[in-house]
Amino acid sequence: MPFYLVRFRYTQETWSDLISAPTNREPAAKEIFQRGGCQLHGLWYSLDGYDGYELVEAPNETAVGAVVTEAAGGGRLDAIVMTRLISGDEMVAMLQAAQRLRSDLSAAQSSTADR
Repeated sequence: MPFYLVRFRYTQETWSDLISAPTNREPAAKEIFQRGGCQLHGLWYSLDGYDGYELVEAPNETAVGAVVTEAAGGGRLDAIVMTRLISGDEMVAMLQAAQRLRSDLSAAQSSTADR
């Protein structure tokens, strides 16, 4: 199954609630992703442009997108971004397809130039 990187920012209110009652949100996030047919492999926090990062394994964009969309609609997040990660094997297949396309385009350009 493909992996996805989910990046999010909490709202100011969410941060205030977490400070008032410090809680590890990973178990709750795991349950939500599991109910959506996905598997959360980890939740990490950062002090950069996003507050948190989740590594999720999901059968497709629809499954992980449903969980992400539901989370975004809950009002606890200020921003959420989902990125499909490409494995090494998938990248090799893409590069090989690009190589074939380059060869086909080069051959087509050569035959057009010969006319």
